[in-house]
Amino acid sequence: MPGDKSVIYASTQLGGDACPPKPDHSQGYVWPLYDTYDSSRRTPTARNIVRLTDTKGYDAEATVCGKDGSIIFTSTRDGDIDLYRWMPTEKNVKRLTNTPGYDGGAFFNADCSKIVWRASRPKQGKELEEFQSVAKARSSARTPHEARALCGQRGRQ
Repeated sequence: MPGDKSVIYASTQLGGDACPPKPDHSQGYVWPLYDTYDSSRRTPTARNIVRLTDTKGYDAEATVCGKDGSIIFTSTRDGDIDLYRWMPTEKNVKRLTNTPGYDGGAFFNADCSKIVWRASRPKQGKELEEFQSVAKARSSARTPHEARALCGQRGRQ
């Protein structure tokens, strides 16, 4: 976070004592999108964990804007794997992407006016159906990813 030494990370640790199940690799390389994945904040000397997200769904892959402290993260809260931005001092979360497919791993540029992220855009039909099936099982299939940049309101490759 700007001006301090805290760390932002995602974990299932606040979702219960039991470890989440391993992903089903019969679908190929997949990574889990556990509903108990939440983003948290902690300083090196503090014993307490500050939970930043508490919405059912995968909330991870967070990056902090060094200029204003806003956070961009990946979430499944609306049914797809999309990017969101919010200010930790406020509760309003803004959805940035809404195209079917994976959107994640976002980073800000130096002045936080633009972002770059990984995206997959499954084609309509069988490819999209397979992606949605795997995502519904709370995993993300390894699909070809593109680098995208958000300038204003439009994402471009």
